This record gives sequence, structure tokens and C-alpha cells, in this order.
Amino acid sequence: MRKEKFTFLIPLLAILFSIAFNACNSKEDCTPFNVSAIDQFTAVEKEGYVPFYIHRGIDALAVNSEMYENQYALAAYTFEKKKGEYEIKITTLLEVDGESTYKLMINDTQVAQIVNDKTEVDFTEKVYSFGKFNLNQGDVIGIAFNNISNEEIVEYNGEYAFARGRWKSLIFEKVCK
Repeated sequence: MRKEKFTFLIPLLAILFSIAFNACNSKEDCTPFNVSAIDQFTAVEKEGYVPFYIHRGIDALAVNSEMYENQYALAAYTFEKKKGEYEIKITTLLEVDGESTYKLMINDTQVAQIVNDKTEVDFTEKVYSFGKFNLNQGDVIGIAFNNISNEEIVEYNGEYAFARGRWKSLIFEKVCK
């Protein structure tokens, strides 16, 4: 009788494990992954957008406020993973001199935006969620980001300082059901 119970349990366990692991095709599919702003995004030359620069030392993209005030830059990444629903998050840097806006674009269409929180500590990392989106391999993911002044910090020359829209990465988390 014990042998029959044991024989019955093995197929049942196999079915349960199969159901549990088929929620996503593999562990790799369900593991969140980061896309580095400075390593994996490229500049987009498009009317209405200014160039960005890489802020070395903090590994972030930024807009040069000495050359371009209150302007947006645009960076893009081609999505390489399998199609599916993904939550997209951005890692920004909070800045004391302004609260920059970050616009998420999918194939040239703006689908979401967030605004950095006010802070008293420069370059504090903050992760925000843009929400969940269906993505296909080959989709172009764009981030438009701006420099802006909150007119609270005065620089040495008497002008207001600008936040430069610094951000470090996107995080993609596949929605596994």
C-alpha cells in the first residue's frame, strides 16, 4: 500500500512543479534586468531635442544646462528580450536644484511620464515605475529627459542652478502569471 501512495505522489508532484515553472518559460524570462543608460542607450537626433552628455563618475546621462536651458534630450534602446508584458522602471538621480521630468516612449509614442521628487540631498538614487506595457522584440524604448530649475539654488554668477535630468538605467520586470 505504501508503494502505491508513493507511486501516485511522484506524477502528482511532477504536474504541480510543471504548472509552477510554466508561469514563465524559464527563470531567465522572469528575472528583472537592467539596461544601462550610458552603455546601452544611444542618442536620438530629432527636432525638438538637444544632445545629452555622460556624467562620468556617477554613470548617468544628463542635459547640459549651460548650453541648453529647459530642454529635453532623447535616448533610445532597442528591446532585445522576448515579447511579453513588462513593468518598466527608471533609476533617476534626485537633484536639489530642480525636479526633472522623464517621458517613456515606445516606438516614438509617449506612453508615460514621471517627475523627480524634491530633495535636499543631491544625487540620491530613486526608482520609479512607469507602469506595465506589452513589448515586442525590436521595440524602440525611448527616454526623454529635461533640465529644469526650481529657482531655489543660486550659483556663483547670480543665476539659478539647473537640475540636469540625470538618470542611470531602466529596469524591465516581466509580468509572470
